[in-house]
Amino acid sequence: MKIRMVRQAATEDCLFNIIAQWCGKGSSRSGRSIHILSAFASGSGVAALAPCFDMFLAKDNLVEIVFGIDRAGTDMEAVQRLYDLQRTHHSALRGYVFNAPSRHGIFHPKLYVHRRGQHMDFVIGSANMTSGGLGSNFESMLLYENVPEASAEAKHVWNIWSMFKNPTPPLAPGYLKSLTAAELSCLREKLPSRQQSDKHAADKKAAALWKPFSHVTYTKSSPLRRRKPIKDSLLHGDYLLMDVLGETRETQMQLPLNVVEGFFNTKRDEKAEVEVAIVGPDGLTQPLRRPLVKSGKSMRRIEVPGIKNLARSLAIVFIRLKGQKKFAYRIIPQDTKNYIDADQLLNRHGQQEKHKQRRYFIGSKKDDVWPKIHTLLQYGERR
Repeated sequence: MKIRMVRQAATEDCLFNIIAQWCGKGSSRSGRSIHILSAFASGSGVAALAPCFDMFLAKDNLVEIVFGIDRAGTDMEAVQRLYDLQRTHHSALRGYVFNAPSRHGIFHPKLYVHRRGQHMDFVIGSANMTSGGLGSNFESMLLYENVPEASAEAKHVWNIWSMFKNPTPPLAPGYLKSLTAAELSCLREKLPSRQQSDKHAADKKAAALWKPFSHVTYTKSSPLRRRKPIKDSLLHGDYLLMDVLGETRETQMQLPLNVVEGFFNTKRDEKAEVEVAIVGPDGLTQPLRRPLVKSGKSMRRIEVPGIKNLARSLAIVFIRLKGQKKFAYRIIPQDTKNYIDADQLLNRHGQQEKHKQRRYFIGSKKDDVWPKIHTLLQYGERR
């Protein structure tokens, strides 16, 4: 176990770089998790971390964030961005709102935990999940690295997390709420749209955090980039709509060879890798390189972590982006209107694989179905 101070603002050593490194290392591993307690959050802080979380969730990993709203210390831009991340990554990323109903005591912890097998790393100190807390403020923080899960230090830290994530007396369960659509709507009446300290656009403040980190590259990813709205000009033309069934692997879906050849432009015996992003409410996620893994004689598999805990059947839409073997997708959960529309399209236009279970069809922006496919890619307006 190693312990050191984080010399934030005095050097390039900062909380943002530490979390980004955790995420980079986790992008090719599974079974890891990041857990954050933050009294306050800002839109710029969440915007900076979003692509890092995209990488971390490339495999079967988990991010949980408990943030406070006492004294309006969190802004609505942060809440909206966290909610968008939830919708993009489904149950792999979970947000929770903590509200202490007292005029004398507020929710004020700051803790960042990275669990990885039998060890954990964590930062404890004064830094919130804001652009200042992540990088530019002078903060007091200690980084504990390679701490055995069975150690006293790890148990104490996990008890702090659990005290707020699973409130027990004297804390009441009602202090903690999941970040749902109803809760999002309720918070609009309570929180400022943007923090006073975030006078500039959140994306610009996020960019300042990225500067010392911009030279770092990851094996599974192109250079890190911030979210940008999806423009129709990015969509190259082809799309694929298909069922996601009870797959043989929890986070991988099967691809019939007709799809591999007809949509991914990969010969059935060719070793292939594609670059894939997720279509989110706030734009395309960080693109990641995914192998098309051979699966018997008649299938390939591709990693789609978001399907793990979703009820079947699902639908999924892949779109081809401009560039060599670049794609994006959106998972369409069963309990949504979009799924009803996707199911009808698959019934009308889909062909079936050999065992007549999985439906799929391939089309282009020039056909009559494209407007309906385009609608399936939309999350509705962000207010």
